[in-house]
Amino acid sequence: DIEDIELHAEKMGNKQIRCSSVDNYQGEECDIIVISLVRSNKYGGIGFLKEEQRVNVLLSRAKHGMFIVGNAATLRSSSKGNHVWKPLLDMFQSQGRIVKSFPTVCQLHPMDGTTYCRTVQEFRTHRPNGGCNRPCSARLECGHACPLMCHPTDQGHLITHKQCTEPCRRIPPRCPRNHPCNKLCREDCGECLVRVEDTRLPCGHLASSPTCDSVRDDSSRKKLSHRCREKVMHTFTACGHECETACANANSQLPICPKLCNTMLECGHPCQNKCKSCKEGNHSCKQKCERTLFCGHICGRECHGGDPCPPCDKKCSVSCVHSKCVGKCSNICSSCVEDCDWQCLHEGKCSLVCGAPCNRLPCNLRCDKLLACGHRCPSICGEDCPDVSFCIECCSTETKANIVDMLEFNSYEEQDLDNDPVIFLQCGHFYSTTTLDGIMEIDKSYEIDEEGNFVGLQVLSSSLGTSKPKSCPDCRSAINHVKRYGRLISFMRLRFLERKHMTSVEMRLRRYSLILRGEPDDAKVKRLIEILEQLESDVKDGPMRKVFEACRGREIVVTPPPSRPYLELLRLRAQCFTRLILESNDVNFNVAIDVYQQSIDYADADRSRYMSSVLRLDLCKLLMNWTALHQVKARVDHICNRVIEDDINAALVQEAIDLKEKCNDKELKEVLKAMNQVMGYNYGGGWSSHWYECPNGHPYFIGECGGAMELGRCNECGEQIGGGSHRLLASNRSSATVAEALQD
Repeated sequence: DIEDIELHAEKMGNKQIRCSSVDNYQGEECDIIVISLVRSNKYGGIGFLKEEQRVNVLLSRAKHGMFIVGNAATLRSSSKGNHVWKPLLDMFQSQGRIVKSFPTVCQLHPMDGTTYCRTVQEFRTHRPNGGCNRPCSARLECGHACPLMCHPTDQGHLITHKQCTEPCRRIPPRCPRNHPCNKLCREDCGECLVRVEDTRLPCGHLASSPTCDSVRDDSSRKKLSHRCREKVMHTFTACGHECETACANANSQLPICPKLCNTMLECGHPCQNKCKSCKEGNHSCKQKCERTLFCGHICGRECHGGDPCPPCDKKCSVSCVHSKCVGKCSNICSSCVEDCDWQCLHEGKCSLVCGAPCNRLPCNLRCDKLLACGHRCPSICGEDCPDVSFCIECCSTETKANIVDMLEFNSYEEQDLDNDPVIFLQCGHFYSTTTLDGIMEIDKSYEIDEEGNFVGLQVLSSSLGTSKPKSCPDCRSAINHVKRYGRLISFMRLRFLERKHMTSVEMRLRRYSLILRGEPDDAKVKRLIEILEQLESDVKDGPMRKVFEACRGREIVVTPPPSRPYLELLRLRAQCFTRLILESNDVNFNVAIDVYQQSIDYADADRSRYMSSVLRLDLCKLLMNWTALHQVKARVDHICNRVIEDDINAALVQEAIDLKEKCNDKELKEVLKAMNQVMGYNYGGGWSSHWYECPNGHPYFIGECGGAMELGRCNECGEQIGGGSHRLLASNRSSATVAEALQD
């Protein structure tokens, strides 16, 4: 095709030959044209050659001579092009112009006659370079004879000279030892690469067999010294490390310490970067995180420093005898609400659902069922019987030799199964009941008398729900699906599901907190309040709630106190109302107070002393801006004292002390003067008409219109204050003393 012809033309260095398709040659002419019809087949398919107009263009482009290379038989057998080519072929045939080979003549030796070439190989043999088979033998500029056969092109040998493949006879221009060049003639000599004797460098080390050019003078030897790889001991002043390094690095202006940084990072890993990069402040950790997530899986992500681990993307491990979770570990999953199947003739049946902590007592008797072999089951009453291969009478010697008692190190064969049966774990290992009771801390789930009998249920501690799952002493696999420990296992599983639920809530809370910090307008704050109310409903409708509803009618399961995400949610909702109060004094004030108080009550119930202190301080700040003189001082003092007594951390205690100090008459007067503008003038009436005194003379303030609309208690003495229907209690009276003091 055209591309191949042009490629070969370029290789031959002949730019006088033009190759083109017929369509691109319309309107042009040339002295001599060689036409390739590229059609040769037995069924007469000739393509566009059947079109008269294109054939006319094809045959009318040559001025003096034209060669057509094609298959005459294919053109004659074409049913569609026969009417075009048959007359032409007949004329060529009658004139003897159809030949079976291509006539060629050497341009430089025309007297040698015409040579006919029929195949590509014949062209390569008789006309290798476009000439003939005679050697060129011309002397090139380099002094070598031209290695080509006769070639009409490049008569000046400008291209051939650059392609000479004979060995170079020159001496490299910079070689002081007159070494001959060992490259090809067509290549530049460049540097002398001959290896010379060992040479002493300026740094004092010996260069082994350097190249001639690299040690030709003092300047070259100095440059080679800058690349010296000999190892030397060097003390790096920038970091203080003393270690072995290359001579060139030690003698450079800014030597680079090759040691690892090994600084302990915040993530707990030693820094594995080069010392130099860390001196520039780049303490990035490239190790795997490898922290244990609360689900028990290992975080395999790239180390992320002090940032929280991303959600676990491994397969969820939550399962029971009825079903298993098939989603990712980070997805929220539900508790099992199928009936618990733990039962025996001695202690009865657990009346709760599978997802709830069991409410029946364990049985200490040996199982009285028979295995398939006919021998008695070696396990504890209430558990599933093991495979017959674990029968103490039929099992192998290797099985009998297993240590089952971790206290007395008794083997299975030595164990008294009637007094201390064995329990078979899902992983395939088995241990005595006493051993596993100790591992599972069964005394924290049940009350046990002095004789070792179970007499009641223990209140399960919250700390049990956050501890790591109990595992097999042999393979460290988690202990699950053992009915005897169903109370603890179900409790830990339930707290795990609740934690997954709360983790999802925490992520949403962080997004909403950022919105509130970004100074949103009232519309966004109100919309955020609606979202938070829905989120509060979602929090309450967690796995614990579903278990509670499933157990209703059987036995009440007390839902545990709210956890920290719920408290954070309530606090954020109270802050939203506080933001609205800053714009206008309305019912949002009372709502904010109620939400803060609700949050504090929940925090106290959850024994979250830190969150309780934080919420109390938030409430103090709200009160100091929006309540009256004595009410503020008494309540702020009381709340701050509680925070100081709890002494959770120094920052919270100091903040409480600062708030107490700010709660003085001068600053309160400024607050009350602001209330004068908002409460007095905005709602009508004079400033003094809003102030009253209780029966003992303690002042209090009534907002909005200043009229008494509800009853209350004095914060100082507890006496009844206020009234109803704008009528003040007879024991109370209007007070102008406070207003007069503020006018001073």
